[in-house]
Amino acid sequence: LPVTIQTSSNATTWTNQTAISAQNIICMTYGNSTFAAGLSNGALYTSTNATAWTSRTSGSSDNINAITYGNNFVFIDNANNIRYSADAITWNTGSTASASIISSNNRFTV
Repeated sequence: LPVTIQTSSNATTWTNQTAISAQNIICMTYGNSTFAAGLSNGALYTSTNATAWTSRTSGSSDNINAITYGNNFVFIDNANNIRYSADAITWNTGSTASASIISSNNRFTV
């Protein structure tokens, strides 16, 4: 079943939004006024409001295991490949790393 995204303006009352896809959402981040969601098989979606989502080409066919934002969007896939993007629309190939990624002070740790 698709994962339902819920939004709230007060963290008390939540509203169900339309599911992004029939695939499960594996990870999600927010940065640069954009939500980015990583799914299985390299599927990646973006939204500026968490209600209307646009499918993007990630350049990966593997599950997107982790995604973060810190001056750029960065994700790591199931094959441990890193991809990065300034806008979460056009993705560039990085290097190979471990299976998780975090950002702090515009620096990434894998």
